[in-house]
Amino acid sequence: MKIITQTENFLEPLVACKLLAARERPKIVTGLPAIDMLPPGQGFSLGVVHEFISATYNPPVLLPVILARAASKLGWIVWCDFSRQFYPPAAAMLGLPLDRLLILRARKQKEEFWAATEILRCQGIAACVLPLTQLTALQARRLQLASEKGGGIGVVLRSAKAASHPYAAATRWLITPLPGKKTAHRCEVN
Repeated sequence: MKIITQTENFLEPLVACKLLAARERPKIVTGLPAIDMLPPGQGFSLGVVHEFISATYNPPVLLPVILARAASKLGWIVWCDFSRQFYPPAAAMLGLPLDRLLILRARKQKEEFWAATEILRCQGIAACVLPLTQLTALQARRLQLASEKGGGIGVVLRSAKAASHPYAAATRWLITPLPGKKTAHRCEVN
């Protein structure tokens, strides 16, 4: 696992890495039938943005970690962590391989968004997870075009209050937490 604190010159080593099997495998499956049957085509399409919206204040993390775990077989996973709330040990317990994970911690949200679009253009990136509080139509389109160019998945995390704002995602998921048990998370996915 590497933590990125500067946005200058960190993409060069990633440019040499190609997204593995991107042509042979146009979709990513998580291996969890209850999740894989939900998207069109029974898998998460590569080269697009998938948006996860939480019905609560905090952006959803469980399903994006599961998706990132599945994508890690194809290339690098970048998790943008401007708020510094991402906890790698918990992600590792969910199966996300830390040796395929890059954490981006920018100084400003504007820099983080710029870096995320540049990262998504890279063919060595399987998924870039980006929690956002605001998204303009222009930014949504930039994310969409960057995902198409790089061939990986853009994963945008937002709260429900941002749901009516512009987006350019191929799929949009509303995640509502449900009461669970100590050993099991439960949520409703719409």
